[in-house]
Amino acid sequence: MWYGRRSQLDVDRGPYESAEAALVAAARKELAYLEQFGRPLLPFQRERRGAYGYKEQSPSDHIKNLECYLLIASSLVPKNSALHHFCIRHPDLQPNNVIVSTSSDSNS
Repeated sequence: MWYGRRSQLDVDRGPYESAEAALVAAARKELAYLEQFGRPLLPFQRERRGAYGYKEQSPSDHIKNLECYLLIASSLVPKNSALHHFCIRHPDLQPNNVIVSTSSDSNS
């Protein structure tokens, strides 16, 4: 997402020409964020903190994981282009949440 300090990053925000481009751009955005703003933190989920000895974890671990992800990102996209069709998802899609305007003015 592009909220908080991520809105300040100078990275590709799309639109993306392919599914792979979207996957890669998201990882590069997080890499840029970590390089600019990353700092050691405790794991977000409390139950994981014990596994790390209650010590803050360096962002370098996450950076390494993102770099590995970038190596396999192209393998995550199906080879069959018929499976690349765009689809809009909404967590609460129902008729009350769909508003269609007949006007070309987006403010009306």
